[in-house]
This record gives sequence, structure tokens and C-alpha cells, in this order.
Amino acid sequence: MAKYRIVLLDSDVISHFIAVGMIDRLDEILAPNLLFLVDDVYYEVIRHPLDSNRKDKVDSWITGKHITRIPFPFSNEKIRTEFYRIKKAYPMLDPGPHCC
Repeated sequence: MAKYRIVLLDSDVISHFIAVGMIDRLDEILAPNLLFLVDDVYYEVIRHPLDSNRKDKVDSWITGKHITRIPFPFSNEKIRTEFYRIKKAYPMLDPGPHCC
């Protein structure tokens, strides 16, 4: 039996894979892990000023690859601490992908 971990996907990773047309390969690369997409990350990744179809691409990928969308896990102190550490270290002027 394969060992797996729970992976919380990051918006930059998703954006980079979309940019190179390889979003459908992301789950293969991270297999056999269980992939979760936090709502905050979802809302960040579906916005892109140059890609009006970004939301459709992401929604199709989530559905087709059985990615699990979850609310922010505020009860998990490790995740909450890491999230706020990253937000403080890399503040953004506007929600949305950092690039791509």
C-alpha cells in the first residue's frame, strides 16, 4: 500500500502549472498524496488579469482530478501559523496570483 500525505496546494504552484499548460499533470506529480485546496487559495488562484478563463480552468481541474476544496483550517495551529508567517513575509497589495 502506498504511503500518502495530505498536501495543501499553493496558488503559485497552481498558477505556474496553468501558465505552462500542464495543470492536469500536477496531481500525477504529487501522487499518491491527497490534494486539498483551501478556499483562500482557490479565490486567489482563479483571479488573473490576463486570463478571463482562469476560473473555468481551475474549476475543471478540481472536478476532473478530484481535488478537495476545504475552508481555511483555523483550528490547525501549524497551518494557521505558517499561513500568517507567509502573509507577513510576502505582503501583497491585492489578492490574486503573485505571477503567471
